[in-house]
Formats: sequence, structure tokens, C-alpha cells
Amino acid sequence: MEFYRRHLPHIHLGQATFFITFRLHNSLPNWIIRQIQEDLELERMLLMNGVGDRKEFQRSYFEQFDKILDAQKDGNRWLNDPLIASIVADAILYRNGKRFNLISYSIMPNHVHLLVTVTDAHEPSEKMRYTHLTSVLQSLKSYTAIESNRKLGRRGQFWQRESYDRVIRDQKELERTILYIVYNPVAAGFVKNWQEWKFTYCCYDL
Repeated sequence: MEFYRRHLPHIHLGQATFFITFRLHNSLPNWIIRQIQEDLELERMLLMNGVGDRKEFQRSYFEQFDKILDAQKDGNRWLNDPLIASIVADAILYRNGKRFNLISYSIMPNHVHLLVTVTDAHEPSEKMRYTHLTSVLQSLKSYTAIESNRKLGRRGQFWQRESYDRVIRDQKELERTILYIVYNPVAAGFVKNWQEWKFTYCCYDL
């Protein structure tokens, strides 16, 4: 796995960069959700008793959750349809430069990874930038749900309501997150080279 650091973005003061993951409704069976919740509660109890590192716990929890999503064959996988994935990709790209600055995304069969930056030109504080981004994501999910349901000839909930998000704090984490996103289809075994996955995007040369 090789990349060129000179092409990658840099963390700047006055910016907030967010890594977001959201998934399709019913993309995981209830018994898996319960198992993950039980594991999460156990880890939280350990942290409360001074065992382990919170940041490492959050990272390992997310990666475990993401691997389960990648391997899931039984839940909803509407994003495996290029027409539906294109609706989501086009909606993300449309908002680029208007509501956020897009760094990278990957649209998997049942979930989406998104890495974006909101600058101080939009919002004066990290808390307000987060609120701004939450509003943008709600709009994005609402629009793509309506359009996707129309194409699929269905009604009802399209996206799972909750999502995973994390503020990127340093350069090392930023670079690691970019690589995690673009190589997700490779790690899932869908392609051998990340450029082969049609619905992966990065605004920098890797």
C-alpha cells in the first residue's frame, strides 16, 4: 500500500474535518446489533474502571463494525445497484464546495464513508461546524432516500437514522482515514486495486 504524502491535505487551524459513516436501513440483522451493543457496553465498563484507551477503543469498535457490514450478505444492499450508488455519489459531489469541502468518499453495497472539511468561512467554531454538517447530512440522506426509493419503486425508511462520526485531530489520523476509505473495497475483497471501484473518490493523488 503506497501513497505520496506531498499530495495529501494538511490540517489547518480554523478547519474541522469529519469522518462520517452511515448505512442502509436494516443492513444488519438485529442479533448482530445486540451482540455489538453488548460488546460495546463491556468495553465501556472496562474504560470506566481504568482499563484500556478510549481513542483506541473507539477505533477498534468502528473497524469491527465496518468489517461486519462489509461481510454482510443478508441485509439491504441497495447501493450495490450502480443507479442507486450514482444518486448518492452525485448528491455528495453536488454539495462539494457549497456545504463542505470533499476530501474522499467510498460507497459500499450497504454503507457510505465520507471525509469532508468545514472551514471557518462557514462557521466560527467547531461546535457550530458540527451542527452545520449534521444539517447537511440530514439533507443529503433525505434527498437520496427519496430519489432512491423512487427508482427502486418502494416506500419506507432507506437510511438507518444513526451514523458514526469522528473529528480528525491530527495529520497522521487524516492520512490514515483517507487510506482507510479508499482501500475499503479492497479490504472487503470486492476489487484488487482501489481505482477499480467505481464509487470511490479522493480529491488527492494517492
